Amino acid sequence: MIEGNYLDRKKKSYFRNFKKKLTSKNRPPDRKNRKRTGPERIMIEILRSLYIDFEVEYPIYFAGEWKVYDFRIEDKLLIEVDGNYWHGKVDKESKIRVSKFYQLKNKKNDHLKNFIAKRNGYEMLRFWETDLLDNREVVASKILEVLNEAIKEKSDEDKRIC
Repeated sequence: MIEGNYLDRKKKSYFRNFKKKLTSKNRPPDRKNRKRTGPERIMIEILRSLYIDFEVEYPIYFAGEWKVYDFRIEDKLLIEVDGNYWHGKVDKESKIRVSKFYQLKNKKNDHLKNFIAKRNGYEMLRFWETDLLDNREVVASKILEVLNEAIKEKSDEDKRIC
């Protein structure tokens, strides 16, 4: 009898918490202090070398859940850094191209994040791990190019208003 009451209370509290989770629009748990991946650390180095202010782990609410982006620069640009293995980059040299379940899941999530960023008015950049390791200058120039275009568009809009 005592065990049954305990289980009933546990079930009720579980469903109560689950309902709160579904109806809540509170920000997701803070992930900013977690350990960064290797590619994320490289991107941080690149952004700091360019003297760009950025925010790490930027969340956007969409369709009942939070999608967290790796980096946000001002209100213009979101940056995602994708690991070759986890996001399923196809290597031209290897003949075997078997995608694992989590790689397919991550690719699907990447497409959804691109859609959400575009819908919320952000420019979205994605960089592979190999690009960060081999071509840091190219990555830096691409980021500066996109930021300069965004600033130029904003100044054109300001001119139209006046």
